[in-house]
Amino acid sequence: MAAFRAEKVVASLPDVMAPDTVYYVRTGTGFDLYVSDATGAAAHPLNADAALGDIAAALDAINGEEV
Repeated sequence: MAAFRAEKVVASLPDVMAPDTVYYVRTGTGFDLYVSDATGAAAHPLNADAALGDIAAALDAINGEEV
């Protein structure tokens, strides 16, 4: 199993990323999450839009609204 690393909030992804690392990238007043692959060659963003859509649908179902 690969080691897990997390980097503090940064202004942008670094040119050279560490493998298997979570990067917190400052955006506005919040941050975006990225995870680098096993080689550090690519960073994959969090699928936040999909997760928020699932949460909204679940809340609608709880409230008895059409989904």
